[in-house]
Amino acid sequence: MSTGIIKSIHSDVDIPQCSLFDFLLPPSTDHLHKIAFVEATTGIKLTYAQLRAKSLELAYGLRKFLNIERKDTVLIISPNSIAYPVLLLGTSATGAKVSLANPAYNHLELSHQIKDSNVSLVFAHPDNIPLTKQILSEIGWSETKINQRLISATDSNSSGCLSYSQLFIPDRQFGIPEKFDGQSTHETAVMCYSSGTTGLSKGVMTTHYNIIANLRQLDSMRTYVIQKNDVLISVLPFYHIFGLVVTMFYYMTHEAKSVLLPRFDPDVFGAAVEKYKVSVGSIVPPILVLIANTDIDKRYNLSSLRILQVGAAPVGEELIQKLSTKFNDVITVPQGYGLTETSPITHKIPLEYAKSHSGYIGRLIPNTSARIVDENGMDVPGDNKASGELWVKGPQVMKGYLNRPEATAECMTADDFFKTGDVAIFDKKTQLFKIVDRLKELIKYKGFQVPPAALESLLLSNPEVKDVAVIGVYDDKQATELPRAYVVPQKDSNVNNHKWCKEVEDWVASKVANHSKLRGGVKTIDAIPKSPSGKILRRHLRTLAAQQDKAPAKL
Repeated sequence: MSTGIIKSIHSDVDIPQCSLFDFLLPPSTDHLHKIAFVEATTGIKLTYAQLRAKSLELAYGLRKFLNIERKDTVLIISPNSIAYPVLLLGTSATGAKVSLANPAYNHLELSHQIKDSNVSLVFAHPDNIPLTKQILSEIGWSETKINQRLISATDSNSSGCLSYSQLFIPDRQFGIPEKFDGQSTHETAVMCYSSGTTGLSKGVMTTHYNIIANLRQLDSMRTYVIQKNDVLISVLPFYHIFGLVVTMFYYMTHEAKSVLLPRFDPDVFGAAVEKYKVSVGSIVPPILVLIANTDIDKRYNLSSLRILQVGAAPVGEELIQKLSTKFNDVITVPQGYGLTETSPITHKIPLEYAKSHSGYIGRLIPNTSARIVDENGMDVPGDNKASGELWVKGPQVMKGYLNRPEATAECMTADDFFKTGDVAIFDKKTQLFKIVDRLKELIKYKGFQVPPAALESLLLSNPEVKDVAVIGVYDDKQATELPRAYVVPQKDSNVNNHKWCKEVEDWVASKVANHSKLRGGVKTIDAIPKSPSGKILRRHLRTLAAQQDKAPAKL
C-alpha cells in the first residue's frame, strides 16, 4: 500500500444494499404528495406519488407486453422532459439496464451506442425516431420488431410509434420492482457513454451500489444544504451523469421540487427562475458566463437564486468573482469534481471555501481516498505546488467499461484506484484539491467530452486532407474549450486558403453532433508535429495556437 494515500477527513457513511428504484422511491414515505418535477415550458407537474405509480405501471407493461427483464438493456434518447424520470425509473424497476444517449448524436455515434449496448428496446423522442428507425433497420431489426420495440418518449404517437404511456398497466404484477439486495446491488443499473482518447465512446457500467453510494456521500458532506422550501432547476441533460445523479436523483432524495428545462435557453432559464422562484441550481461554466456577462438579471428577476453549483469543467476565479460582484455576494458558486466513471462526484468544496478558494474542486467526499502520482509513479508532497495525476478510490468508482476489459484494466490499479488522467495539486492545510492540467487529450466543450482521435479519423476520410491533428483552444468569453483542427491539405493551393478551411469546418459540422463541431476553426499547417514513434505532439500545436490567437489580425 502506498504511504501517499490521501483519505477523506469526513467519516464514512453506510451504503444501503438495495435497488436504485427502492432507494429513490420507497413505498412508505410522507412526501409522496409533494411535487417532484414541473416542466418549465408546459407547466405539467408530477408528484412523487405519481412518479412512483407511473414508473411501476410502465414497468408492468414492459414486463407483460415486451418481456423486458433483468438481462435486457433499454436505450433512452431524449432531451429532458416530464417523461424522462418515468422512462428511466420504470425501466429500472423491471431490473433492466438503462443506456442513456445524447439526442444530438449523429448516425455514427448513435449506431455505435445501440450496437455496443445490445439494446432490446428504445425510447426515442419523436425528433430522434427517424434516425433511430434507420439504424435499427441497418443492424437487422425487422419492421415488426421496430414497430414493437421503438417507443415514443412522449405521450404523442404521431411519429407512428407507440407512446410510452400506452404501455401502462395499472394492475400489480409479481416481481416488480425487481430486487437488487446483497451482492446483486453491484449489478449494472445505468450506462452513460464516455469518450475515450482513442476510438469511439465507451459504455460506463454504473451499478445500483455506485449511484446509491454517491448520493449518500453527497448527502452526508452537506457542501450545500438544500432547505425545505428550496426550488431547484434541472437544466443539465439527464443523459449526462452530472445531470442524472446530481439534478435528478440527488434532488429527489431531498424531496425537492425540480423545474425541468429540455435544454438551456437564456430566456427560458430566466423566466423559469422568476416564475418558480428557483433558489438552487447545478450548471456548467458556459451558463455561468452568460449569467455573469449579460443583462439576464435585468430582464428577469433572479433574486431568489442563492446557490449555483458548478461542475463538468473547471471555472476560473475571475469568473466567480465577477458573478459575486454582480449579485452583491448573494449567490454562492461552489465547485466540485467528478467523472462519468465515478458516478460522478469525488470532490466537493465546502461553502466556507467557495469564495476564498474559487478555482479549487474541494475536498474528498466520504468513503473516498486519493493519490497524486508523478510520471515515475511516485506520490507527490501535499504542498500545494507539486502536481501529479489524480487517482481516486471509493464505492462510487464504476464497475468497468462495457465490452472493454483491456480499457478497464488500463485505467484501474491493482488496489482499485481509478486513474483520472487529470493533473492535480493538494494542499494539506486545507485538504483542498485543484485541477491544473489534463493528461488525457480529451477536449471539454461546455462539459461534453470531444475525443480528438474521432475527429481526426473523420477528417482523414476526406480526400482533400493529407494529415490532421485536433486540439482544444480555450475561449475566455465562453469559458470552455473549442475543438480546432490543424490540417495538412493534399493540394498546396489550399494552404492558408480560408475559404477551403471554412468548407472543411462545415463538412465536419454536417457529420458530427453539435458539441463536436470545430468551433475553434480549421487552420492549415505544413506538417503535423510528431514524436519519432508517430505520436502527435499536441503541446507544440497548443503553443502555435496561443501565438496565432494573440497575433493581431492582418489588414
